Amino acid sequence: MPLTLLVSLGLALLLNQGLRRMAVFRSLLLLPYATITVAVAFV
Repeated sequence: MPLTLLVSLGLALLLNQGLRRMAVFRSLLLLPYATITVAVAFV
């Protein structure tokens, strides 16, 4: 549990930085959720 919390906190801090590459990483991270939503909408 504490390891998961630390990893989640690290990822959140990484995504909050204003780097240009982070937009690509953020998009890749949210891509599975978007495709599931689109698949459910088609069914």
